[in-house]
Amino acid sequence: MGLGFILGLTILSAIREIAGNATLMGYSVGHFQAMLVMILPPGGFLVLGCLLGLMNHIQNAISRRRGTSFTPPPTLDCRHCIMLCNFNDAKTH
Repeated sequence: MGLGFILGLTILSAIREIAGNATLMGYSVGHFQAMLVMILPPGGFLVLGCLLGLMNHIQNAISRRRGTSFTPPPTLDCRHCIMLCNFNDAKTH
């Protein structure tokens, strides 16, 4: 659980640094206009919302490929994640 949290924070902060400063760990990664909102607190919420939407889209695509329907769980619980279920099934078989 801790490693997943660290990975999530790392991805979130990398996206915010690239979009907000056009750098990653001090190195320039592009020649584009940096967005001020990304280095402010609302930028974190925007990126988090986009990442959650991306995860829902990926889980929906996995469900469609399996021929089932995906309904997001009513509570935020990692045990309902389709990707985690696939990982656990691969470990047990």
